Amino acid sequence: MNISYHLIGWQTFAIAFLISWVCNQILALIYEWTYEGLSYHKGFVHSLVLCGIVCTSSVLVIGNSIAMGLGLLGAVAFVRFRTNVRDIWDMSFLFAALAIGLSSGSQQYAISILTTFFFGLIAITSRHFHLGQQQQFDGIIRFWLRRNDSDLASIEPIFQKHCHRFTLIAIREGKQGEVLEYAYQLALRKPHTKAKLIEELNAIVGISGLNFLLNEEHITL
Repeated sequence: MNISYHLIGWQTFAIAFLISWVCNQILALIYEWTYEGLSYHKGFVHSLVLCGIVCTSSVLVIGNSIAMGLGLLGAVAFVRFRTNVRDIWDMSFLFAALAIGLSSGSQQYAISILTTFFFGLIAITSRHFHLGQQQQFDGIIRFWLRRNDSDLASIEPIFQKHCHRFTLIAIREGKQGEVLEYAYQLALRKPHTKAKLIEELNAIVGISGLNFLLNEEHITL
């Protein structure tokens, strides 16, 4: 069992840190380009680079020494991490940064570079081609309408004009049966026509409480 520690030259440190820094900078830029949620945090982007650097430093310090590895493990055990990574996309980038840091610290520079290239390529293409997206409707629209079939008949032509698909999903009574609340799922023909759709619906006599809830892919705040 090897418990000795061998000093590493400053050239090795410099090259490992440079490779780790450059690769993780590219990784952070790719994360920034491909992020589509509402919980973007600049600190997380910076942390991707810093975590990779710390990982590189740790591997270089430990080297082949079991004693140093156990010492680092004991030190980390005292630290309690309370930050939750809620998005799997964020966690994937975090693991990629750690993998780049590990390979750079173990002087496997080709692995660091190839990991950055292929991970970045897959991330960009996945976002560009919306891989796995199964969104069928753009949102849900709700409104109150008088209990009158003619009023409802005037609404459907507007839906047909702006939507290539719409489905009635709920009806409930209000004001002791005088009005009905309708809820429709809509798939718009063109996303930028939402305002025009709302404007035409508001022009109908008897409609009230119009509310359009967009079915966005990411809603976490």
